[in-house]
Amino acid sequence: MKPILSIGFRLFFLGASSHAFFLMLIWGSILFLGFSIDLDKISISQWHAHELIFGYAGAVIAGFLLTAVTNWTKEETLTGIPLLVVFSIWLLARLIWFIAPHLQFICGLLDLLFLFMILIAIARPIIKTKQWPQLVIAIKLLIIIIANGIFYAGSLGILSQGTYYGIYLGLIIEIALILTITRRIFPTFSQLGLGLKKPLPSPPWIDKASLMLNLVWMIMFLYSSESGVTAVLAFVFFITLSIRLWCLRI
Repeated sequence: MKPILSIGFRLFFLGASSHAFFLMLIWGSILFLGFSIDLDKISISQWHAHELIFGYAGAVIAGFLLTAVTNWTKEETLTGIPLLVVFSIWLLARLIWFIAPHLQFICGLLDLLFLFMILIAIARPIIKTKQWPQLVIAIKLLIIIIANGIFYAGSLGILSQGTYYGIYLGLIIEIALILTITRRIFPTFSQLGLGLKKPLPSPPWIDKASLMLNLVWMIMFLYSSESGVTAVLAFVFFITLSIRLWCLRI
């Protein structure tokens, strides 16, 4: 067990892939075999969306960030028994949906605890080494935690339409996180992989424009997903990212 606990991505990527396979089996059984799950106060579609965004993607994000932050800061994040404990919390939160779906409050606490522990694990070395630009990643993870909390507030009947807002806020922020990570690592990865003398260019104005467009589009989407303004913002966002892709051409 020692190698798998020596770095974050091994255990969490294994858990994420296993969870994804299990979810496909369950969802296929629901669609084609008439299988049903009693999830108390939420629909099967809401559960499926939650597990993809906060269960599967949560594990992938955890594994990636624990490993990436270690590489960026040269400081340890989570390894050994602490890593196993955090992974076990994530796994238990997944299992409660099937074993005791009426215990959604407990499930929510475990889910939020897992993400919060990951946040602490990555924020500590970033702050210690004063790599302040990397805090943007930690802030996005914090918003994902808030989105998950909003989902559970909705599933428990505390917040009207909380499940809707939680799911879509989590999805949008994860897209933003992917774009942020891609912007930071793709030029370097392509330089090393293709044997280039310097990283491929990424104009600063594209970074600023994509950040603002992502923020405004997110607000408009949550406010009115079918609005014409939302569609126009999405199209402009697409054009901006396409320009970045063109700049990264070889």
